[in-house]
Amino acid sequence: MRGLGALWSHCSNVRGWIDSSLEKLKTPSARSLAEAALNMTSVEWQRTYLP
Repeated sequence: MRGLGALWSHCSNVRGWIDSSLEKLKTPSARSLAEAALNMTSVEWQRTYLP
């Protein structure tokens, strides 16, 4: 169970970094790309944006 706690803590730290980074985006296109990245798996992202 300790491993899950460490994983959750890491995810919480990453979410804070993501949120603070999103706040710094200036353009609508940058925000759209960021939202797309958050709502896709890494494989979907690669197939869509890195052909």
